[in-house]
Amino acid sequence: MSPFNICLVENPMTEQNTEIQSTEIKRPQELPEWPVNWPCAWGLPAATADIRQQNSDFRVEELISDGLFQGGEHQCIQVEKEGQNTAYVARRLANHAGVREMDVGYCGLKDRNAVTTQWFSIYYGKRPRWNPDNLDLDGVRVRQVASFSRKLRRGDHSGNRFRLKLTNPVGDKSEVERRLMRVSDNGVPNYFGEQRFGRDGHNLKVAHQWFTGQKRMKVRQGAIYISAARSFLFNCLLAERVANGNWCSPVDGDRVVDAALQLSLFGDGEPLESGEASGYSRHIEEAHAVFANGLRSNRIAMAYRDAVCKPKSLQWEWEGDNLWIIFELQPGSYATSVLREIATIRDVSLLRQKQA
Repeated sequence: MSPFNICLVENPMTEQNTEIQSTEIKRPQELPEWPVNWPCAWGLPAATADIRQQNSDFRVEELISDGLFQGGEHQCIQVEKEGQNTAYVARRLANHAGVREMDVGYCGLKDRNAVTTQWFSIYYGKRPRWNPDNLDLDGVRVRQVASFSRKLRRGDHSGNRFRLKLTNPVGDKSEVERRLMRVSDNGVPNYFGEQRFGRDGHNLKVAHQWFTGQKRMKVRQGAIYISAARSFLFNCLLAERVANGNWCSPVDGDRVVDAALQLSLFGDGEPLESGEASGYSRHIEEAHAVFANGLRSNRIAMAYRDAVCKPKSLQWEWEGDNLWIIFELQPGSYATSVLREIATIRDVSLLRQKQA
């Protein structure tokens, strides 16, 4: 049996006959112009819960492969931060170390409203190295120091470990645990997280204005908006596959690499999918032509992304009425895409921001 077939069982969003005819592809229900409330794999969870009641409820540890740091001219600093975003910490490290901002590297962006651990690299050239023990930055402390042969780049880490606390849960505990077991067995749709799109979809609005000529900017300036547009198209494509019950089951013409189904990150280039699979992609391109054409006209190379996010080492434990969940994800996958399959989540930190 294909490892994907298990995902087709008991999916309330599909009809009893899960075989898809190429001439009859079901579409998700009509949604707002730029929806971010993508369909869940097994329907909306009945339970509700809060996250980020306080920063310590959302802990993220960046994982680095053993033996990565074998010495070199780049100083690497592992920091634990709370209440600060990655870009801000990188700028302050550059300032403290007396180097250019471009001489500071990191593997990925980490949340502000959380307690996160991550690595930064600093290139000094012929300048003397700064002593990180002298770092004076609110909410940031140095944990360890190493050396590397080059600047850290996005995706250099092997993954992220999450320790998350769901508070104020409402619903049947046994149903929550059934969903957790289902997530452990099947994985979840590998949606990009809402933060990609900015508050109230701001990044998508700017991308649309850019691609329709209402705003002018260079590709380098607009990287965040390009990322939002292609993430949105990918999520739309994945949402169609979820609606049809084949988000982790290849159809004719799909791209499969090392047994993993991959879907298009839209852009310029010849698509690698064909047949029935290409019908899904074409529909998304037609429905959101401004974004699809904008990516092509800016020569953003087409790429592919796994359709399924499979958490590793998934564990959970009840602490009274609250629930701790621990798991690891590969780089580029979002913890919120896991949580949304377990319960309908309210992010308390976002509510605080809106009220501020």
